Amino acid sequence: MRKSIAFVVVIGLVILSGWFMSVQSKTAGNVVVLEGARLIDGSGAAPKENTAIVIDGDHITAIGTAGKMHYPKGARVVDVRGRTIIPGLINSHGHLGVVLNTVQSANAYTRENVQNAAVQYEQYGVTSMIALGLNRDLVYELRDEQKKGTFPGATIFTAGRGIGVPGAAPPVPAAPDQVYRPTTVEEARAEVREMASHHVDIIKIWVDDVFGRFSKMQPEVYAAVIDEAH
Repeated sequence: MRKSIAFVVVIGLVILSGWFMSVQSKTAGNVVVLEGARLIDGSGAAPKENTAIVIDGDHITAIGTAGKMHYPKGARVVDVRGRTIIPGLINSHGHLGVVLNTVQSANAYTRENVQNAAVQYEQYGVTSMIALGLNRDLVYELRDEQKKGTFPGATIFTAGRGIGVPGAAPPVPAAPDQVYRPTTVEEARAEVREMASHHVDIIKIWVDDVFGRFSKMQPEVYAAVIDEAH
């Protein structure tokens, strides 16, 4: 329970004009109280008005009604009346490092650009995102750095490169090391095994014909992908 509530506050504060990021870095180990906000806790319960949220370091230790709680001695009280704190948003279908200077490009997948995108997601209130394909293998390194706390931004889950169709979906600028395009059942199985060696979070395949513009993935190929994934 504690972990999920802490998740709520981080995102809520991102929505509150990025305030949490600066306070966390300046008052690490100290107690901060957010007082007066509306709280939507994600449980399905009605919004709670005029709340007080006590944060000690990176954990919430108490939630109650402002004016009816005792705060720890020396706590910094921040007036957030008129604001709303909500759970972190999850982008279950997104991409990283595919756009450079507003143009989709195979050259966009760099550490700097992926970091900028992950940080931007977080500033929008998205604390977790699934990068569904078109990733260079750099994504595995960055995901590992996040687990160590050394890479910023929304938490990255990834499908790695993803498995597409030769000359067809996905019909976007992508280098060979950004998407697999198997031509045989054997290639498809080998590519799933390669992704598994990187501990991908999900297997992504492009099967469709993009509104009739291209050939679909052959049934024997996607059947092999699905079987090998299982």
